[in-house]
Amino acid sequence: MNKTDVLMVLPKRIISAPAKLLDHWEMDLDSNGITIYTQNELLGHAMVVNGSEFGMERPSLKVAIHHDDDELHLFEAMISRLAVVYEQVPSRYPLYIRLSSKELRRIAKASRMGFIPYFGEWKESSRKGSEASWEEITGELRKAFPKGLEE
Repeated sequence: MNKTDVLMVLPKRIISAPAKLLDHWEMDLDSNGITIYTQNELLGHAMVVNGSEFGMERPSLKVAIHHDDDELHLFEAMISRLAVVYEQVPSRYPLYIRLSSKELRRIAKASRMGFIPYFGEWKESSRKGSEASWEEITGELRKAFPKGLEE
């Protein structure tokens, strides 16, 4: 499978509580997003930005994970907190996230959290292209995780 980016959408009111932080993690949550660290080592950062994947600004999640250990826990902890905060702000648009098709573990985790594939047209893909990418990713996910995502 070639590396392409895909979009996933988080419908409103899906995540109602933040995921638990690991005991040794510390967190800062401010207007710039969420930062998780331990003993002054940066583990990850995430924020809601105005993404332009649709040709107009829409709320998008940006995630940077700097520590491969506990990657999925970091992903879930940051995304769930931002989603809960976002739900408190009136908006008619759901959150979306852009992921690489090679990030199968993150795609599987996002799906488990309630994100759904975006099959429509966007800046870098036609509707048919999005559908084809998701068909291919679904096959890759089934091969990679025949028993589901084990963390």
